[in-house]
Amino acid sequence: MSTILFVTVDAGGNVPPALAIARELEARGHRIVFLAHPAQKGMVEGAGFGFTPFSDARAWDHSKPSSTVRTVSDYVYAASSRRMIQDFLAAARAQSPDLAVVDCMLPGMVGAARTIGLPCAALFHSFYAFWNGPWANGPVGRLAQLRGANARKAWGGADLEIVASDPVLDPASGTADQRRVWTGVAETGAPHQIRADDRQRVLVSLSTLWLPGQVEVYRSILAALGELPVDAIVTTAGQATPDDLHAPPNVSVVGYVDHAEILPTVDLVICHGGHSTTMRAVTNGIPVLVIPMHPLIDQPMIGAAIQRAGLGVTLSRKSSSAEIGQAVATLLGTRSYRLAAAKAAERNQAARGASAAADALVTLLASRPATWSV
Repeated sequence: MSTILFVTVDAGGNVPPALAIARELEARGHRIVFLAHPAQKGMVEGAGFGFTPFSDARAWDHSKPSSTVRTVSDYVYAASSRRMIQDFLAAARAQSPDLAVVDCMLPGMVGAARTIGLPCAALFHSFYAFWNGPWANGPVGRLAQLRGANARKAWGGADLEIVASDPVLDPASGTADQRRVWTGVAETGAPHQIRADDRQRVLVSLSTLWLPGQVEVYRSILAALGELPVDAIVTTAGQATPDDLHAPPNVSVVGYVDHAEILPTVDLVICHGGHSTTMRAVTNGIPVLVIPMHPLIDQPMIGAAIQRAGLGVTLSRKSSSAEIGQAVATLLGTRSYRLAAAKAAERNQAARGASAAADALVTLLASRPATWSV
């Protein structure tokens, strides 16, 4: 049995792929420990894994309103903080891992693992094209580099790069590197459930993080759905309340619901283009209406890929309720979207992303025994 240290931060959709891969490794007999933000303790321990908190991570809550400057600053700090790197080294000493699996947003720790000789895999939980492009070239990547954490250099020094995404959709999947593997989406879907009624059903879920203008977009979506012969459920993750949204009679607004319970029963997902939510729809064979909420995140790239593949439509967050309603009607009424989504679901379910990632990590463990020291 090997000990595997997962290192992550509280950033929403980055966590589910790590948990899915960790579950697969634990099922194979490996011991799993997470080093993460203190706020993630309940989620990690609830999944049955050991937990060590960062002692010096910024106490952020990105579910609350924040300026772009502050949010960028938080992620730059996580990417490059020497104090958080010291927490990583302390966790390594305490847990004696055979392998570290580090979130790609933490290049400082990927580099630290290489420095001490600890085998390390960098986990990419969205399109590699986003991380190696807009993220590395954008405010977080550039500022982290100025603070001594060069993301591309750190990733290049990892023993393995795991891209937990669909290679057919990721624009970077053709880039050759023996250390980089596209495993497919870590969270796979379930067969569509036959409902007693024939009324079409829509799931609406924007970001679990606070993003400017999100409540207004929810209102436009609900206004559109109120004019259509559909039923809808809106999960807000606390970003809006029923009183904020004034839902029409055919729409239910809730806070937190496990999407795994809902997705097999719906015919369309309306989301912000976050990788986790979008790919869960794709792996369930559901067409997607993507309304990206922020230009600096992966959402516009994911929305473009969804539209390019015929899996859905992408609209501006400034779209009117009439434009949203027309897109919903088109997606629900056009057979080609359902067929493309079913094909994508079949492809991703066959890939068994979490299992493929675990295979790659186990191969790394066998090929590079841990002989490191702090």
